[in-house]
Amino acid sequence: MMNRKLIFFLFLFGIVFFAVAQESEESPSPRRRQSPSPAGSEADLPSLVVVINETGFTVKNVFISRVNDDNWGNNFLVNLLYNKESVTINMNQTPEGNNLYKIRLVDVDGDFYTKTNITLRERTTIRMRISDFEWDK
Repeated sequence: MMNRKLIFFLFLFGIVFFAVAQESEESPSPRRRQSPSPAGSEADLPSLVVVINETGFTVKNVFISRVNDDNWGNNFLVNLLYNKESVTINMNQTPEGNNLYKIRLVDVDGDFYTKTNITLRERTTIRMRISDFEWDK
């Protein structure tokens, strides 16, 4: 009787362990974060922008806007983005207009890293590096 209880207990433990392992595989990696998407019109085309922080520093803000916009708009980060981490941002691009964008990262020291003239596609990966450091703010 004791052996049956032990076997039954081990069986239940195995099922629980398997279920927890499956759930952790399906949840997103802590190194990949999803950012909220900006509001867009129904005519806009969805675009996923993956921003990879390769600056060597922790980033507190990510701004993406059209090249011809005078301001940077809202910050897309909810949490800090550490070096070698990435964030996926849901953007909307207009099919008929200018799809050239600019991106700016701001690190925890207040330094800027900027790229311009980025064409958004259905999925765009942008690697931000120390070479994107903006010397004249």
